[in-house]
Amino acid sequence: YKGYKADVLSILANASFRARSVQQCILDQGALYPILACARGDPDAPLSREWALWSIRNLCECSAEARASIESLEKTRPSTDGGDSVGEYEITRGPEGFKIKMK
Repeated sequence: YKGYKADVLSILANASFRARSVQQCILDQGALYPILACARGDPDAPLSREWALWSIRNLCECSAEARASIESLEKTRPSTDGGDSVGEYEITRGPEGFKIKMK
C-alpha cells in the first residue's frame, strides 16, 4: 500500500528515541543506509522523509558508530531512477513483511 515506508520509518524513529539497545539493533542489522536512502523523499509516502530524518537523528544521538558512518559517506549526485535501492542494499516487501537485503 502507498505510504508503507512512512509507517515502517515511524516505528523505527519512535522506538529508537533514547533507546540505545534499539539503536544498536538497527545498526547491527545494517539498516542505517536504507534509512538514509528514505531521506530523499517518496511521492507515494510524503512523510517518509521526515520519519527518516527523525530516525537518523535518534540513531546519531547516542551512537558514535552511526555518526562516523554518516560522516564517512561521499557526496554523490541524486538518483533519478525513483527506486528504493541505495548502495548494495534493497528494501523489499514480501508476504512476511519488509526485508532489507544486500544486492
